[in-house]
Amino acid sequence: MDMLTFLSGINILPISFVRFASLAMLLMSFVGMAHADVAVPIRAQIGHAVILDPTDGFAAQDGTPLRAEWVWDDRPAISVAEFSDTTALRPAVTVDVAGTYVARLNLFALDDPAAIDPLYTTTVEISTENLTPVAQIVGRSTAGFDAPIILDGSDSYDVDGDALTYLWSVENQPATGSVVFADATSPFTDVSFDGFGVYTLSLTVQDTTGRVSSPAFYELELSGDDAAVLGLGDTLGTFNLVTNRLENGHTVQGRSYVGDTLTQVSGQFATNLPNDGADFAGLSVNGDIRNSNINLGNGVTALITGVRIQSNVNNGTLVEGATDLPVFDFDQFKADSAFLASLSGDAPDLSDQNHKRFGGAANADLSEAAFGANTRIVHTSLQDLQTGGYSVDVSGVDTVVINVSGTTGRFQMNALGGTASAPKVIWNFYEATSLDVNAVIMGHVLAPYATLNGFNGGSEGTVIADAVKLANGPLRQRKWPVAPAQLGW
Repeated sequence: MDMLTFLSGINILPISFVRFASLAMLLMSFVGMAHADVAVPIRAQIGHAVILDPTDGFAAQDGTPLRAEWVWDDRPAISVAEFSDTTALRPAVTVDVAGTYVARLNLFALDDPAAIDPLYTTTVEISTENLTPVAQIVGRSTAGFDAPIILDGSDSYDVDGDALTYLWSVENQPATGSVVFADATSPFTDVSFDGFGVYTLSLTVQDTTGRVSSPAFYELELSGDDAAVLGLGDTLGTFNLVTNRLENGHTVQGRSYVGDTLTQVSGQFATNLPNDGADFAGLSVNGDIRNSNINLGNGVTALITGVRIQSNVNNGTLVEGATDLPVFDFDQFKADSAFLASLSGDAPDLSDQNHKRFGGAANADLSEAAFGANTRIVHTSLQDLQTGGYSVDVSGVDTVVINVSGTTGRFQMNALGGTASAPKVIWNFYEATSLDVNAVIMGHVLAPYATLNGFNGGSEGTVIADAVKLANGPLRQRKWPVAPAQLGW
């Protein structure tokens, strides 16, 4: 009998923690869990042995020592095929007649030899004929105004290569809750929820021969919380600067959030706040203001959780010991950045180094459709941004996302064509840890791992970064023209 301390790292129950924020500043936090109990189907030939490997469809979560027991759920009526060892994790089976076999692996606690009910179970299909397809779910979410989650079933597959049809369903929901699928027959679907509680969603796929997969499940729990976490959709165009640390100063025309104490910072803040009705302070600091000289726009409020120490705060109103600062989740910004980087797209036109062209007509790929039908995805590198001039073509699109690879470098292209494109552009520096900004960036900046230095000439849009050393130019705020819900935020 095998002593099974089951394999770590082969998780079929990935758990993710995601936060939503609504217009009413209501936070819904959920735990999402995608899982299935069916391993990869195995193609077999009569007289040939196959190895049953359940690890593609199952893994124990806690390292509990387990004992195995293999049984037949189904096999052809005249078959006498048996397992080489019913207590081995990966036994062999020799198929003796044509047809479909379904083997079940039950796993029990090793220290409970009399147990009848297994702790875990999974099945393996072996067949000489057409195999049953496999449904798989990937869940994505980005926080935003009443944002749905995005469920992705495109990793579902059929070993025989048959085309698949999809069906999303609700297995369980709270008595006061409801679920709406944007398209219950698409491999991608937005899912919206109304009401707190536990939800279980499922996906089945069917091949062209009519075989229907076992369901894959996605479980989540929605619950209330005390504070609203502002996601990417809430932040773009509403805040001008969101950073964990700020050094130096200069000018931020719109709203700023700094996640740590301001030390030796001299600059102007909230000098040109947008008239968008959002109820946020012009400057929010999660810490003290020390040895600094802060000039606020007329009538602007600055909130700090700490105190002012040897610092001047001029023109506006300073509130010390504040408890109602906006809340941002940088882990979620990192997840959003990675999600954007995962979308397929096109390269920029770099044929003329003096006029590099980014953007164009909307991309119709399904991954982009899940993000926003009128979204253009462009992929480039930090190396491409160091010299020359550039423009971003936003004609016919709502948003142009420019994914930029590379960890260190500089942005030193001259902006061409004015500022009209800026509100629709997101520069996603998804790998950057250090970036020197030596020219105007037309568009919003998402760089959740990076320290941004300089801003010679300034920027036109929201800047989200781990740290900012603002020295040479103003940050100007630009309203993002796309409703966050359109993009799944």
